[in-house]
Amino acid sequence: MLKERTEGFICARKETLGVFPSSVDINPTARCNLACPICWGPDHQIPDGLDTQQWSQIIHFFANRGTSGIIFTGGEPLLRKDLPELMSLSNKLKMKVTLSTNALLLLKRHAEVLPLVDEIGIPLDGSDSKLNGIIRRGNPRAFDASLSALELLADKYPDIHVTVRTVVSRQNKDDIANIGLLLMGRSVLFDRWKIYQFAPVSIGLAHIDEHYVSKEEFGRVVSGLNFPELNITVYPNEQRAGRYVFVGPEGNVFGVDKHGNYQVVANFLNNSEADVLQGIEKILDPDQNRLRGLE
Repeated sequence: MLKERTEGFICARKETLGVFPSSVDINPTARCNLACPICWGPDHQIPDGLDTQQWSQIIHFFANRGTSGIIFTGGEPLLRKDLPELMSLSNKLKMKVTLSTNALLLLKRHAEVLPLVDEIGIPLDGSDSKLNGIIRRGNPRAFDASLSALELLADKYPDIHVTVRTVVSRQNKDDIANIGLLLMGRSVLFDRWKIYQFAPVSIGLAHIDEHYVSKEEFGRVVSGLNFPELNITVYPNEQRAGRYVFVGPEGNVFGVDKHGNYQVVANFLNNSEADVLQGIEKILDPDQNRLRGLE
């Protein structure tokens, strides 16, 4: 059990034990204030299964073994009140901290969270509020929140690396160029535009008929973009396998298998440290994971 192994996690020396990730994604919560049908994250009904101490132990577990980057994602991570505490610990352990947020709570919590962040991902999936709402469902403020976040970051936190993230699905593929035009007028506010192919996993799997876009369609969309002034990174689904190590809100360790599906390989609450390490080695392609950190 995790609590029974606290001392071993915190006191462990940095060591090389088989294959280990340079970066790890943690989902401290599955809860979200949006209901996006394209979401990669865990089902929003899953309760928070780990407390602050347990998440701290997991962060130590990775840092002690050389993981240098940690991505706080979800659900919506800003719904966790203890997020600043977990980020502060990651800072102390010399880990690069990335926040993936829908930005709806960012104006409220920026002062306690953003000084602890090195990189942030802000979603934008439509060129206006109505079109964005096709993807970012559940709050009509989502579009304005993303644009306001870009202004806030440029004004008060210029040292944070800002990535605008767009998911291409059947529903918005004809609007991607318009999103590019919108971003062109705001190019000084962010560092990179990252464009993903819709991945039918987790919540997204239930909406595959509505949002599926083939590799060929995705390729046509991104190849037709002509914005040399923007730093664009294209992310097709074929790059996902082996690239991620996730820790879910109930302590599950999982990644993307060769078929593009999520595969649970261990659980921090129920499995031994050796089992967790073996599970990570099973799902991880260290070269893909390292390249992800360099993007």
